[in-house]
Amino acid sequence: LTSSPPQNLTHISRYLSSCLLLGIVATSGESSDDLTAPTDETLSAALGYRYESANASEQIIIPTGVSLEDGLDEGEAIALALSNNASFQVVLSNLGLEQAALVEAGQWSNPVFSLIFPYGPRQWEMAASLPLQELWLKPRRNATAEMRAEATSHKVVAAGLDLVRDVRTALLTHQRNIELAKNAAQRVIAYEESAQAYSQRHSLKLANYRSVFAAEQALLESRISRKSYQNDVEESRMHLRGLMGLSEYTRELKFDPLERSLPDSFDASLSKQTALSARPDYRAAELELEAAAKERGIARSDFYRIVGQLDVDFPNGNGKVAPGLDFELPIFNRGNGGKAKTTADWKNKAARFADT
Repeated sequence: LTSSPPQNLTHISRYLSSCLLLGIVATSGESSDDLTAPTDETLSAALGYRYESANASEQIIIPTGVSLEDGLDEGEAIALALSNNASFQVVLSNLGLEQAALVEAGQWSNPVFSLIFPYGPRQWEMAASLPLQELWLKPRRNATAEMRAEATSHKVVAAGLDLVRDVRTALLTHQRNIELAKNAAQRVIAYEESAQAYSQRHSLKLANYRSVFAAEQALLESRISRKSYQNDVEESRMHLRGLMGLSEYTRELKFDPLERSLPDSFDASLSKQTALSARPDYRAAELELEAAAKERGIARSDFYRIVGQLDVDFPNGNGKVAPGLDFELPIFNRGNGGKAKTTADWKNKAARFADT
């Protein structure tokens, strides 16, 4: 028996570690560096508008080419909303979570190196182990993570398009309210002139008191209507500020008039499938359902633990290498919790897909 490490202990340990690393590289199939999340450029191209992500300082971001002083047109208002809208930034931040999930799916578990020191009759012994179930689970997890990331990117596009729609609708509503308020102000002027004329005619005994009362009542109603439309203008302006993330902006904002026209024709020959494929929310729900189905399949075999081992001992100072396996017996835990969770998630995604 030897009481000190043999001369070739360092060489054997290096050799053992090299074999494990080579095995990881050879069976990985796809590294985490190959897994990429959607970029801001691809999302900007899908949305058709350029935006800049908000920073942690909570300052208002003014995109390049946008000025708050000379009036905002439709494109500038949408660019401001994409850069500052809090709800959209929350959806956009999910891309970072999916990027982390992609990296995590591409990583291998660290090998475990064990070293037993000689003591009494015990000899030098060392072993290295590596979970082997990752050889067949890792590609499936990579595929699932990629589906989740793609679904999230489609969700971001859908949320961006919804925000674009909301900004356009709010701009049209604000412009309509301004026109209605102007018309109401003109009606007030007309009713004031009418009430003044009836009052003069009544003083000349050319009109009775009932006509004067009716004119004054109409004037009062027109003033109430004018106030209501003015409130609608202020409400629509505040709604626009909220969509653009400028609720705390104290200066007055001006919006350029919109020019909208209906298309001359509409192609009714577009199929339902073509229309659905153009919807990012539909594609996101479809990918989430597929990913949930894959995770459901992974949960059926995820609880099986198989660990490969390489054991090295040193009888009489000579190293001997022997392979081995460790099996986890699924007696108490058969992955029922994971199966139930993934099944419930799959049913949830199926219901969302049907509701899309």
